[in-house]
Amino acid sequence: MSASDGLDSFAGSVFGDFIDTQLQQERDRKSSLEQRGMAIITAAGTVVTLGFTFAAFVKGSNGLDLSAPSKSLFVTSLVAFIVSGIYGVRTNQPARYAEANVDSLEGLAEADHWIWNDVPGAARRVAEVKISMIRSGRVANSEKAKELRNSIVALFAAVGLLAAALIAVLVSS
Repeated sequence: MSASDGLDSFAGSVFGDFIDTQLQQERDRKSSLEQRGMAIITAAGTVVTLGFTFAAFVKGSNGLDLSAPSKSLFVTSLVAFIVSGIYGVRTNQPARYAEANVDSLEGLAEADHWIWNDVPGAARRVAEVKISMIRSGRVANSEKAKELRNSIVALFAAVGLLAAALIAVLVSS
């Protein structure tokens, strides 16, 4: 087999395509998690603003005169929104993603590697590097997903507490 024959007649071509797909999916997952983390932060800020605006509107120009339970619910809601925001920010925290080592890549550009006639062996070495990148991405993305889940749980708790606070304000007015 010569280098120009490629991998089409070897199982490595199928494995290589699959590995490439897995690596791309992990990179797409990272972007998706980070985008959703930022969306949570935006949603939390919007809901807090709307909640407090609604409470002020309900009480009118006399200002807010909240009962103790309403104050407790508003404060607890605010804390839950802050916690949700912190987890949302942590979703976007830079993580260590393994990438191909530049020194190793430069080594592949050496003349003796370019004339190497073991195409399947070369493809296998590249696949090993990609698999280590996938492993690293999955670990980092699992952490990001955990932070995102925590953010969502805190956001739902905050919305529920805010709704309870608003109901308490409406009932007391």
